Amino acid sequence: MVCPVGAGLRKKIRIFIVGLFAVLIYLRIPNPQATRSNRVEGTIHSKGVPMMDQMEKTPLRVIIFLFLLCWGMATSQGETDSVAPPVPQRIVSLAPSTTEILFDLGLGSKVVGVTRFCDYPSSATSVAKIGGLMDMNYEAIVKLHPDLAVLLTTHRDAQRELSKVKIKTLLTPHEKIADIHEAIRMIGEACAAQDAASQRLDNLTSRTEVVRRAVEKCPRPRVLVCVGRDASVNELNEIYVAGRHTFYDEIIEAAGGGNAFPDGKIPYPQITPEGVLRINPDVIIDLVTEHIGPGKKNPEQIVQQWNVVRLVNAVRKHQVFVLNDNDALRPGPRYIQFLEKLAHLLHPDAFPGESRHD
Repeated sequence: MVCPVGAGLRKKIRIFIVGLFAVLIYLRIPNPQATRSNRVEGTIHSKGVPMMDQMEKTPLRVIIFLFLLCWGMATSQGETDSVAPPVPQRIVSLAPSTTEILFDLGLGSKVVGVTRFCDYPSSATSVAKIGGLMDMNYEAIVKLHPDLAVLLTTHRDAQRELSKVKIKTLLTPHEKIADIHEAIRMIGEACAAQDAASQRLDNLTSRTEVVRRAVEKCPRPRVLVCVGRDASVNELNEIYVAGRHTFYDEIIEAAGGGNAFPDGKIPYPQITPEGVLRINPDVIIDLVTEHIGPGKKNPEQIVQQWNVVRLVNAVRKHQVFVLNDNDALRPGPRYIQFLEKLAHLLHPDAFPGESRHD
């Protein structure tokens, strides 16, 4: 932030006065040689050498030098405080989650480039496309003349390429809930939207805490989250699930459940129907947004595909749920909606008379 003129001037004056005071103290310190000489001659003043005498003994060029030094310190300090990096006016976003954060903080009008996967909010779909998550079109990015590119921490290669063409980058974390909060804070600070970021973080923190308190005494079902599979066929295969120490692992815990997948070595392992039988989860959450919609399957048809493992507790007790909103697939500010949905599904009795946030 640019320091206001009044505040900057006051700070300069304070520094100058302190420096001038130091000069005056210097002038009042007795000259050791003169003091010894005066003792010998028996002429030393009981309170030391008078100030005017000391000033007379101090070369004029030394006084001028100290005076200018104090003023220079005050001026340079004021100039340092008043200089701030320019606020980005042309931003490219290289991930759907960062695009959502930018728009959520009221910076949508400054976003000039997004990936082809950035479809939320709807206004982001009309922004120029600069490629995908891992296949950025650097030539297209350069033509947009951005003064900031917002990336994920997994975009190290992209950061190196953009630095070669002198484009400023901001790497944001995205793997945990705390990472999402940090990304919001970082983007808010980099784009002079600290107030909006602070308000959003307060909202996310309070809503997350409401969920945690509501479910803290509830029994914790074992939850298996399917993050991807080919649901276009009627067979249950190529099932990718959320492992331990992931974004989904945190969401399950906060919603009052426990991750049914026992192995923490692979973040998103692939398992077979037989693997689902061995895990035997109490609840299955199926995130298959790309296979639901007009001309595709409906949620009921997706649920029926799990009948292949009908002996699993979740299937026997009708605890297979399909979530087709992409807020569950993106570690952005809408994670709170996924958390609230999941908590209501796992513990509907913990939220009597309360409708889920949208």
